Amino acid sequence: MNQAWREQLFSRKTTNSGLNPLVLPMTNAKMLRVLDICYRTWERWTEVAETIPQYKLSRIQMQKMAQEKRLRAPLIRPYQVWVLGRIGEVFGDLDQGTNKVEIAKS
Repeated sequence: MNQAWREQLFSRKTTNSGLNPLVLPMTNAKMLRVLDICYRTWERWTEVAETIPQYKLSRIQMQKMAQEKRLRAPLIRPYQVWVLGRIGEVFGDLDQGTNKVEIAKS
């Protein structure tokens, strides 16, 4: 995982329209680049993130928006990226061979 993911996520410049970039959703591809992880890792971390009510609510809202706007895939909010990054840090701190998913959930 990219060690500078927080800086990439939180130090984005204000947009030309003056919007705060932390409220603008991003694609899953961009999220994977920010965290520097593969799709399979994202799936594993999402399994843990789904136990967090705010993350799950945010995912449902983004899926609803994707259906209403007829997008191919739902976008992801910076909050969700932050949650996944924190889960990745927990996974990185745990020794190999431990049940990382259950420990990270708790």
